[in-house]
Amino acid sequence: LHSAMARKRKRRARGEQAEEQAEEEGMDLSMNTVRTIHLHGHEDHIHSEFTIFENVGSCGPAGRVWDAAVILSEYILKHFGESGMNGLRVIELGSGTGLVGILCAKLGANVILTDKYFAIPLMEANARENAADSIARGELRIQELLWGQKLSKTLLRESMNIIVASDVVGCGDEALFPPLLKTLRQMCGPETKILMAYKPRARFEKTFFDSILESFCVRRVWHKLLPRDRYTEVFSAPVDVFEIRLRQENSSVRSDGQTFDFSASYPDEIFEQ
Repeated sequence: LHSAMARKRKRRARGEQAEEQAEEEGMDLSMNTVRTIHLHGHEDHIHSEFTIFENVGSCGPAGRVWDAAVILSEYILKHFGESGMNGLRVIELGSGTGLVGILCAKLGANVILTDKYFAIPLMEANARENAADSIARGELRIQELLWGQKLSKTLLRESMNIIVASDVVGCGDEALFPPLLKTLRQMCGPETKILMAYKPRARFEKTFFDSILESFCVRRVWHKLLPRDRYTEVFSAPVDVFEIRLRQENSSVRSDGQTFDFSASYPDEIFEQ
């Protein structure tokens, strides 16, 4: 009981600290929340606790945690373990609150969090808030990145081992798919792996997968539904984690092992619920 009360006091103090930091950044706190995220590791035991500051008022959809980010974080935790990302170069696209990238840094990766300019103060606040408990061995940087634009010289010089992204397809705007694909092509080398968490929301999302299969091979590596007591959003549906790699020249779809079929994986009934 005393231990539970101590944890509760600690979370409350963290929340107050996060709000103070956000105010310093000039963020509108009229619609803020502070969410505690528990990530489950092997054998589904709670492994890590994050205090995430959310601000939908200033950042829109980027200002909150979504189920896909939680599930991608848990996949990374289970797949890489506590030190399996040591020294890896990781970039997160559409970071939002920064949860996934902050976890990667805690696991030893050198991470760049990216999003539009208005999300940068939120990512910075969350990075500071969660650094206190970190045994972090990796570097964490934050910068603006607009999909489809020419990459900065700094990013072009860096060869990324892993690109992480969650709910970037379920953003509700089909017009963002071509610039997102352009950015992925610019960033990917022969050894780069993309880990993308996807929660189906609309039929038009099929166009993204049709397009990505022209240049990449796609493999589903995890399929998970959060327990009811861990939902981060009202609409609940399973989330898929995909491993995506740039298709090599002169390779066929079959030789690359690409077997993903959107229509078979996501029948129309899913989008009618």
